[in-house]
Amino acid sequence: MIATEIKAAQTILEKGSGLEIPAPFFCRLLGQKTLKFDIRKPTASTCLEIIIMRLQMKITDEEFENMTIEQGLTFMAQHGNTVAQILAKVILSNQHIKGVTEKGLAKMLLKYFPFSFLMERFHEVTLGSGLEDFMNFIGCIKTVRLTQPSHEIQRS
Repeated sequence: MIATEIKAAQTILEKGSGLEIPAPFFCRLLGQKTLKFDIRKPTASTCLEIIIMRLQMKITDEEFENMTIEQGLTFMAQHGNTVAQILAKVILSNQHIKGVTEKGLAKMLLKYFPFSFLMERFHEVTLGSGLEDFMNFIGCIKTVRLTQPSHEIQRS
């Protein structure tokens, strides 16, 4: 089941999913009514930044799946800005739009989209960009501890 979800998220990211946000005041003065963005597969450096932000949230996938309404509200209050910043980072890693900053785009995402929409895109990014596989790999390395010498080598 999860493999199918990952494959679907990868396909969506490869083709890109579009967003339209009402343009800020200065853009509307110039005749542009909306800003159009695509969420595409992030670059490697963006993935590393996203991984750091995602791990700082200190919430596991199991906790996401088993979240109650109260826990969901707490998550929104504590990590809503981080989710928006991650999405803004992904959007701007593939597109450079003059005058649009990561912080400003994150605020616009929070202002114009429901949190459920942002969470869907967040899961697409984490599943489809390979972050999930990379984080699982890091977890495996931690348990195996490849850098720790074995007892037999220490005795010699």
